[in-house]
Amino acid sequence: MLSAPVASDFGGLIPQTVSGDDTAFKGLVVRVAYKDGGVSDGRTATQTQLDAVAKQATLISGYPAKAVLSDAAHPATTRDTDTPAMNAGGLMLHGSGICSSGFAISLNNTTYTSTARHCTATPYTDRDNSSVSYGNTQQVVNLTQWRVLTQTGFYWMFDGNYATSNHKTVNGYGDVGINDYVFTSGGNSGTHANLKVTTLTAWWNDGYGVAEEIEAQAPNNGVAVMAGDSGGPVFFYHTDNVTVGASGMIQYYTGGVTGGCGSARDANPCGNKVGFTSAHATVNSIPGASLYTG
Repeated sequence: MLSAPVASDFGGLIPQTVSGDDTAFKGLVVRVAYKDGGVSDGRTATQTQLDAVAKQATLISGYPAKAVLSDAAHPATTRDTDTPAMNAGGLMLHGSGICSSGFAISLNNTTYTSTARHCTATPYTDRDNSSVSYGNTQQVVNLTQWRVLTQTGFYWMFDGNYATSNHKTVNGYGDVGINDYVFTSGGNSGTHANLKVTTLTAWWNDGYGVAEEIEAQAPNNGVAVMAGDSGGPVFFYHTDNVTVGASGMIQYYTGGVTGGCGSARDANPCGNKVGFTSAHATVNSIPGASLYTG
């Protein structure tokens, strides 16, 4: 066990774990990654970088050491207990009001998380960890009713029920057309599947102005989204079932459901149809911005 931390940065590499679990090597193995990725997304590291990490580990511990490139390690947070940089689909709270976090945007070498424009009660915190803030408003995108928040965002999206720690990696846009199928990942009610796009030109006033919406309906009058899911991601799965395309942001629900609203962090009304605004159109309207992807 190291008695002091290994230096924190070697050309962008950050030590993740230290162990002695390599039986073929009699010493410490220091696993390193880049802050935003590792071997699974095609990253490489030079032997000079790895040797520098190993040398520092040996100086600190007194034991032989080697460094290997791995994937970045992130806390196994849940929707309501996320930590920076924030995933999409987290559940945010201010007072008695809840909203969800959306896809991350990269701008001027900084990443930002997001939510819906009508989620005005900033600064929000985690639903169940008031010490973690989603920050204040960085800017509002009136064209698509998005609110960009000052807290850093990450390229992961929660995927599963309201209590999940599972995630998928955002990889590109998920632009849709009529009769395509999308999924929602609201922080309050979780992921809902196979919503069929029914219109590309709905109009909705969120209380701060009208914007063009896309609507999609759940099968068999099931749940599309619930109150508190506003700001969360609308997406579809890529064929690898590991990455997702960013379609948009949840704005509203409408329509009755059959069989009740199901489980959620906070029981709220729900609807079988979701209105959402385009992620692609949002990012294109912010000069110099890009969707933050892994």
